[in-house]
Amino acid sequence: MLAGWVISQLQSANFEVKNIDVLSVHYSATLYRWVSNKDKIAAKYGDKWYRLWAFFLARSTIISQQGSCSVFQITLHKNLNAFHCVKGIESHASSHVKLDKEPQLVV
Repeated sequence: MLAGWVISQLQSANFEVKNIDVLSVHYSATLYRWVSNKDKIAAKYGDKWYRLWAFFLARSTIISQQGSCSVFQITLHKNLNAFHCVKGIESHASSHVKLDKEPQLVV
């Protein structure tokens, strides 16, 4: 799934994107750590579940290391004007400034 498409869908549902982190490099390291929990996972869910889980973890590790897949963490807020994007500006609506005259470009 493309990040741009996901973001446009979120924005059309009136979510405001506050931050996007690309976690792909860190994801493979996290997966390696999850594999170390084999005994706990097998004890709780059984060996069949662990083998399925191990396949998922191995495949996910490979594709994240290759760069074939990316993992994004997106922080959102609901309602576009409910939260300020810039400190000192209460909402998007208050960011518009009325000018008495057109600004002059100084070169």
